[in-house]
Amino acid sequence: MFAGYNTTWLPWLPITATLTWLPWSFYFVVGIFRSKKWSDTGLFGISILLTFLGGHIQFVYYSYLSVMFFILWLFFSSSRPWKNRFHPLALSLVGFALGVFSSSVQLISTLELAELSIRGAKPIQELMYTAIPWIRLPTLVVPELFGDVNLYRGHGNFVEFTGYISILGLILAVFSWLHPRVKEHSEFLFFLLLAILSLHLAYGGVLNLVVQFLPGYTSFNTLSRFYSSMDFCFFILDCVWFRSSVVG
Repeated sequence: MFAGYNTTWLPWLPITATLTWLPWSFYFVVGIFRSKKWSDTGLFGISILLTFLGGHIQFVYYSYLSVMFFILWLFFSSSRPWKNRFHPLALSLVGFALGVFSSSVQLISTLELAELSIRGAKPIQELMYTAIPWIRLPTLVVPELFGDVNLYRGHGNFVEFTGYISILGLILAVFSWLHPRVKEHSEFLFFLLLAILSLHLAYGGVLNLVVQFLPGYTSFNTLSRFYSSMDFCFFILDCVWFRSSVVG
């Protein structure tokens, strides 16, 4: 995987256990919109449940946001008549609700504990201090520009600000978008836009002032963790190029 952030956090098992189910959630949502099968709905609900049981609530939140945005994207970008779009939308929402409901015993106690945490909701101005400075943008391809984990001379925390995607990963993502077969599928545009949005939010972009009104958005401590979504999107785009150009 051409990604530094998720690789860096692999030893921290709650993050790994949470993000493991994100690709499956996307996969089952695509299955719902293509075939409208209840089996995909049930499997989607299971992936939502297991995402929460992974144990890292911030990455659970980001995963759920990404999945819900993807569902809405497929709904509005579909070429089907409007009346035929609501069935897969309903199945997706049912699957999501089943997953959340199944985790309710753990979810309710987690929300109760979160209210007592010193990392509770904070003003957006305070949250913006946890964003990545734009001067660190070159570290997406040169991760040790400001030093390594043993001798770090940059702003903040080296581990939190490691968003390496590599030059090769960046080139393949661009090639995937230029491939004629890729342009036929709107979901790949979604991953490109989500990667850009995640990068924008991680670096403290102005859209944070808009999305701060999403329930729970300001309850988490570090904006740089949007790097995880960006890494995942670049991974998807690179795989798209490989499948379209190499596998055929």
